Amino acid sequence: MDIAQQVPQHPRVRDVLADQCQRLFFEYLESFDDNEKKTMIDELCQPQRSTVLINYRHLSNFNDRLARVIQDEYYRLLPALSRGLKQFFREHLPKIEM
Repeated sequence: MDIAQQVPQHPRVRDVLADQCQRLFFEYLESFDDNEKKTMIDELCQPQRSTVLINYRHLSNFNDRLARVIQDEYYRLLPALSRGLKQFFREHLPKIEM
């Protein structure tokens, strides 16, 4: 018997906190003015660049709870934050495939 057939399948559970953080992080990125958005996009489009620098105070001023949750649950929320960033880029750079 194949071991894959013996492994019990568990239903996936939706991480509501991660979904909320993804939405709020996207809204945070959208709150930048056009010059800030352009600067961030230009920096990330540079070769060898794969990191977005976020000013914690700026994020905290936008939404203090979001900033604290990201600080406390960073590794749990990293995939959701990445999805929020990808959504932001898809909307601002539709010709770039992500």
